[in-house]
Amino acid sequence: MEIANDHVYVKDLEGPKLSGLLKEKLVYIGQLDTYERGSQIAKKLLNVDTNDTAIYRLTDRTGEVCSSLLSEHQSLETEAPKGEDEVINIEVDGSMILTREDSWREVKLGRIFRMSPGQDIDNQIYMSESEYVAHLGSHKIFRAKMDRLLSCCPNKKVFINDGAKWIEKWIAEHYPDAVQILDFFHAMKHISEYLEVQYGVGQQKKDMSEYWGHILKTEGVAELKKTSQERTCQNKESKTS
Repeated sequence: MEIANDHVYVKDLEGPKLSGLLKEKLVYIGQLDTYERGSQIAKKLLNVDTNDTAIYRLTDRTGEVCSSLLSEHQSLETEAPKGEDEVINIEVDGSMILTREDSWREVKLGRIFRMSPGQDIDNQIYMSESEYVAHLGSHKIFRAKMDRLLSCCPNKKVFINDGAKWIEKWIAEHYPDAVQILDFFHAMKHISEYLEVQYGVGQQKKDMSEYWGHILKTEGVAELKKTSQERTCQNKESKTS
């Protein structure tokens, strides 16, 4: 994302003694590594004396500028779907990261992409473009950002997610006609937990996990359900799992 040097947001950036090019380089360094390392890199490569606080402030302010611009103009940049039956796919997941101020926090990431004709090559699906939304903080703000992107997509929607309750509730309230799919890796997590109750933590559990994962991936949920119903419970706990 590029911003014109005379843009009102750029004029507000801190560091009046810094040229636009130097600000750009320091922000680039700041988002690549830790701020402490950033000051060392700036000295080594640019022969500029700065400190981690200055790089942090400049990088953080630039992030706020970019966020403001995106909020004003956010929409799907891809062409409008040519067919009403085309599906919009939405992936949502989160990951915990260690922050300075608030210890562990969850960063949420959303991905929106279309499955257009002609993208199936040798039984492999290829996406030519995607839109991403990331947010560190409240899921309410993240949902609002996603809603802005999805507001121009009247097509059928398929959500692939990790099964979190807030995601399920959001989809049910805002997109009641959408399809919800638990992603493969989170499904395998539940399968692994069940098989651990069934077989313990040894090689048999590992082999069964790989076998059930293969069935789920290649033959689908119905066949996996059939396979699980045919198994013999190994202990009392597994009968209630």
